[in-house]
Amino acid sequence: MSIVFPSRHGFRPYHKYSLDFFNVLRIFGIIMISCLYHVRKDIDLFAGNSFALFFKANSTIFVSMFFLMSGILFYYVYYRRMLLNKVTYKQFLKQRLDRFFPICLLTTTFVFLVCFICYKCDNPITDDISFVRYVFSILLLNPYSISTGLPTGFNLPLWYLLVLFILHVVACIITYIVSTKEHTQQWLWLFFMPIVVGVIGYAIFRGGFTFCFWNEDISIGLMTFFVGFYLGVYFNYFMSFTAKEKNIVRIIALVLLVIALYFAIDTLVIEYAPEGYPIPNIDLAVIFGVFIFPLLFITLFDVKWFNKICGIKPIHYFAEISMWAFIFNYPIIYLFKATGAFNYLSTINDWWAFLLLIAVSYGVAAICEFVRQYLRKKFHA
Repeated sequence: MSIVFPSRHGFRPYHKYSLDFFNVLRIFGIIMISCLYHVRKDIDLFAGNSFALFFKANSTIFVSMFFLMSGILFYYVYYRRMLLNKVTYKQFLKQRLDRFFPICLLTTTFVFLVCFICYKCDNPITDDISFVRYVFSILLLNPYSISTGLPTGFNLPLWYLLVLFILHVVACIITYIVSTKEHTQQWLWLFFMPIVVGVIGYAIFRGGFTFCFWNEDISIGLMTFFVGFYLGVYFNYFMSFTAKEKNIVRIIALVLLVIALYFAIDTLVIEYAPEGYPIPNIDLAVIFGVFIFPLLFITLFDVKWFNKICGIKPIHYFAEISMWAFIFNYPIIYLFKATGAFNYLSTINDWWAFLLLIAVSYGVAAICEFVRQYLRKKFHA
């Protein structure tokens, strides 16, 4: 491929700190999912608190946020570099696989350990956490399990990484097609096609239709990932604005954000399962992923003082290992069930229980990150 010049693609320089606000949002989202939403069936933390109730019922909105972030980062980290010939498509796939397989290996090892402990404890939940259920999860067969009435067992967020890997491959293919065109900016509309597919898929699956590998969750991921890509394109143009123009855009986005939040939350009705725990409103994940989170990102993008704070080393480190806390959350929950840890947590102050759940999640995440770095150095030496 011939040498590509930046002027051909309209890329503009951006500050390295511009997206550091992702760190705080990522940590907050993982904590809400792991320590409120996923445990809501086993322990009712902060009962009667409307703020906590919202996140116990609807923390799935943060999964949409993660897909949105991934789409933005694909534009900044891969799309720009691939078109400028700084990263080949082979290197791109290798980097994705290098990140995915260590996580999959360590997760599988941890699941074996948890299953062994549960069986040794002779716990009745062992029927739900067999290794077969785990395989269903990592093969993206959860939609099939749900449609046939089978328990999903280890509902591992590992499916998120699998879906994300597939979305990166799709985006890579579109990027290659765009790179063959003379005026790449005129072919950005190709990235809109997956959004159309996601909208159609969401409409179909919300109507009750089911398929082995596809459901409304994957449709939402497809939509929000490529909405994120276009948000990255917008941020590229945003960097050419004057300081005054940037502030005007941020104020408009903030006003729209407040209005959107008010109507989204004011009209929300929390529904409950027969067992008594709150269940998520799947439509809210679309509203936040397509409208509310983009407005929040526009408000915070390139705000120097805020992003500088969000980029300090401790916050950056916890943001980096948050993915481990997310992936390993369900095995930890089943381990807590098998050992009776939830019985203890229900006897102590809600805040102490909440902080203990955070400490365990991030403690395991720190260990996993240490092991990953060790394996990376060993096999790349």
